[in-house]
Amino acid sequence: MTLGQTIRRAREERDLSIRELARLVGIFAASLCRIENDEHPPALDLIAKFAKVLDLDATELRGLAGRLTDEEIGYLKRNPRAVKLLGAMMAARFGVEETERLIAEVKKRKRR
Repeated sequence: MTLGQTIRRAREERDLSIRELARLVGIFAASLCRIENDEHPPALDLIAKFAKVLDLDATELRGLAGRLTDEEIGYLKRNPRAVKLLGAMMAARFGVEETERLIAEVKKRKRR
């Protein structure tokens, strides 16, 4: 699912109209429509507001939007292997489930 689809589904599950959600996060309804249609990715602060209002994981939303925090960018700059791994995961179209399985496997091997 895309960022826009995720936000739309969460909004509909909470029985919120576009205008209601837009008001709750502090934007115009037209802007929310563009976000839900994946025409305009929101800024990091707006992603955090969507996560809070819709009770969604902010990290997952940032990932769907292709947005990284300064801390995450710094980590990737310091760890070029992580960039290579991330690129491979993106090329393989890793989803949330595949990523969680990979993290669990890494943690399991790290404990050995």
